[in-house]
Amino acid sequence: MSHAPTADGPELELVRGVLRAWERRDADWLVEHSASDVELRPYMWTDLPFSGPEGARAFVNEFLAARTRLKFEIERVRRPAGPVAVDVRARGHVQMRDVDFDDHPTFVFWVRDGKLARYEGHIDPAAIEEATARSLPGGG
Repeated sequence: MSHAPTADGPELELVRGVLRAWERRDADWLVEHSASDVELRPYMWTDLPFSGPEGARAFVNEFLAARTRLKFEIERVRRPAGPVAVDVRARGHVQMRDVDFDDHPTFVFWVRDGKLARYEGHIDPAAIEEATARSLPGGG
């Protein structure tokens, strides 16, 4: 039995684009598709926030660059919008430690005016629940 493809809403479509940009290390695409006050918080890897266009570039060119063979696969869509929450399989290699990783975090994305406003990556179930219940300050 074949299933008809389901169309992503605009927020989930943006999230898929963000993940592909991260894999390609495409900082220009990320900045172009992010709000000027974007904040990226990959809590499962670091507590450091990456804020604004400069932070988005640092996230791609420094933080993600330390992880080679990076691949993100959406395993489950928890919420398709407001905020978008997806369970992800994140695979790659951490060069500093010379180790492969195969993690299963939940990524939560808030979108404002068609652009990425905030991202958080979590592995703790309580933090995931708290994040998915939270609205973006100022709407989104």
